[in-house]
Amino acid sequence: MKPGALLPLPLAVLLLLPACDIPLQDRAAGLLNACEQSEQCGADGICREGSCVSIKADLAGLIIQVDLPVSAPFGPETSHVVELAARGRSLQGIRPEGYLDPFDLELAPLVTVAGRLSVSPAPDGCTPGKGNTLPTAVQMIPAEATLGLALTVYSFSPGTATGAGNDYAFSLDVPAGNYHIYLVPAPPPTAEEPGAEEPAKCVLPPVLLSDRSLFASQSVNVDVGAPRKLTGTIQAEARNMADWTLDLVDNRSGLVISTATTFNADQGNDEIVCFLDDPEDPGRCGRPLYVWPEFLGEALLRLRPPEAAEAMPTVLWSLAALDLDGDFDVSLDIALLGEAKPLDIEGKVLDEGSGGGAVATVSVQSQQLLGGKFGANAAYKTSVGTDPAGGFRVPLLPGTYKVTAVPSAGSHLALTGQSWIVTAGDLGGGHTIALDPKPHLVGSASTPRAEPAAGVSIYLQPSASAPQSYLEQVLTTTTVLPSSATMLTDAAGAFSLEVDPGVLDLAAQPSPSSGYPWLVLSRVAVKASADPATTDLGSLALSNPVVLRGTLLSPEGLGLGGALVRAWLPVQSQNEGGEPTAIQVGETLSDAAGGYILRLPASLCSALVGQ
Repeated sequence: MKPGALLPLPLAVLLLLPACDIPLQDRAAGLLNACEQSEQCGADGICREGSCVSIKADLAGLIIQVDLPVSAPFGPETSHVVELAARGRSLQGIRPEGYLDPFDLELAPLVTVAGRLSVSPAPDGCTPGKGNTLPTAVQMIPAEATLGLALTVYSFSPGTATGAGNDYAFSLDVPAGNYHIYLVPAPPPTAEEPGAEEPAKCVLPPVLLSDRSLFASQSVNVDVGAPRKLTGTIQAEARNMADWTLDLVDNRSGLVISTATTFNADQGNDEIVCFLDDPEDPGRCGRPLYVWPEFLGEALLRLRPPEAAEAMPTVLWSLAALDLDGDFDVSLDIALLGEAKPLDIEGKVLDEGSGGGAVATVSVQSQQLLGGKFGANAAYKTSVGTDPAGGFRVPLLPGTYKVTAVPSAGSHLALTGQSWIVTAGDLGGGHTIALDPKPHLVGSASTPRAEPAAGVSIYLQPSASAPQSYLEQVLTTTTVLPSSATMLTDAAGAFSLEVDPGVLDLAAQPSPSSGYPWLVLSRVAVKASADPATTDLGSLALSNPVVLRGTLLSPEGLGLGGALVRAWLPVQSQNEGGEPTAIQVGETLSDAAGGYILRLPASLCSALVGQ
C-alpha cells in the first residue's frame, strides 16, 4: 500500500437497494449515528433521514479514487480518479440543510492508446517486423501516483508472434489522465550472419515518454533511428570492477533508459576500465551503452557494485555534466574507492532498561564517504540482522553513517538512530545502540454528542513523505519509518498504544454500520525519550458525517458493483516549495447495483477537541 493510505477495518457489504434508497444507518446495535431531532446532533449537525449529518465542511481538493474489480463489466482492474471540484462539487463552508449530497459517480470512457515502436535503419543483429516495427512491452504509469495514490500501472506484453512480416503494434485501454509511457523493446528474431558461430545480438534501449496527457484515444507512434553508443572509461586504480554494472536511469522516475553493461573478471581487472567497441580486442572492454538521444531527459549514469563487493557504494553522475561537448564519450573516476579498504565494524544492540542484548535489524546509510574526498555523488545503504544476543557485524568504508536499529516485531522497544564516524584507524569494535522503550500515545474517542465511542479502530502509520527524484532517493539519508500500530477503543472510548517515535497519521475508523465517518489527524509528532514518555492527544471527537451517496456508473450507465471507493485529501508539504501528498479520509464498497454511500469527516485537522 502506498504511503498515505490508512488501512480500514473490513467493510460491511452495503444493502442491495437502489442508490437513492440507501439508508444512512442500519439500526445495528452498538455505536450508532441515529437521531429523531436536530438537537441530538450537536451544534454542527442536523437530523436528516434519521441520522445526523454535518452542516459544516472543509474538504477542499477532495479526490475520489475508484478501483474496479476484475468482474466489472467496464474497465476491469482499472483505477479512476475523480476530482470533485472538476465535477462542479464543493464540500466547503456552512450549509444549514446539512451535507447530504446525491452524487452519481459516472466514470469517463476509457481511452485507447495504440501505437508502434519502429526503428530505421535496423541496428546490427535486429530483424524488425513490418514497417520496421519492434515487439515492445509497454507500461503506462499514472502521474497522479506521485501524490501517494495507489493507482494501477497498466501493462502490455508483445506476445510471442515473430517474423519479418509481423506488425508489432501495442494497444491499451486506460482511464483518461496523465501518464509516463515506458516502452521496452523485446528482442525480435535475430539475424544470422553468414559463417557466424552465434547469431548477432539485437541490443536496443527502452524509451520513456514522460508526462503525456491522454484524455482522448490517440496513437503513440515512436519512430527512432539507430541508437547512439555511449562510451567511456572508468579510472578504477586498484578496485576490481568485475560484476559492477553501468547503465543510465531517468532521474524523475528511476526507470532505466539505456542498455546495461556488466564487466567480467577480465574487463574489470585494469586500472582503467573501458566500455566501448575495440575492433582489435573485442573482449577487452565492456559493451558500450546504447541510448536514444532524443529521449534522454534528465539522465543519470549509474554505477552499481555487486552484492559481494562489501561496503562499496552506488555512484551517480549527471550525464549532462559529464558530457559537456555532447560527443557521448565520458570519463569516470572512482580511484579513491579503489584505494579504500573496508573496515569490519562490530556492534551490539542493547535494551537500555535491562542492559541485555536486543534482537533487531540494523539499517546503515552513508552520509559522507572517505571524509568527503569522494564527493556527494555516492551512497551506500545496507541492513543486517543481529544475532540472538544483539550482536552484528557490518563492513564499512571510512565515513559518516546514519545507523538505525529496528527492533523485532512485537517488541516494546523503540527504533533508535544514531550517527557513526568510521575512521581508517577504527579498531572496529565498541559500537552500541541502546534502545529505549516505545513512547505511549493515548487519547479517547467520542461521538459528536460527547458520548464514548467504543469499539472504534485506532490506526497509526507513518506520514507520507514528499516525492523524491531518483538522485534524492539514492543519495539522501532517509528516515527509517516508524512501525504501524492499531487497536480498538475500550468501553470508555479510550486507547493507549506503544508507538515508535516519528511523525504519524492517525485514523479513528468506526464500523461502517455505525453511520459515523473516520476521524483523521495528519502528522502527529511522537518524540523519543529515555523514559516511557506519553503523548496525550486528549479527547478526539468524531464529526457528524459529510455524506456523498449515489450510484457508481459506467459511461453507458451500467451500475458498477464491488468497486472500492476511496476519498483522499491533499496535504501540503512541510518543506517550503515541496510537493503535496495525499491522505485517505474515507472508504466504502459499491453494492451489486453500483450504489454507494461515502461518509467523510467534516475536516482533516479540526478533530482535536479544544482546537
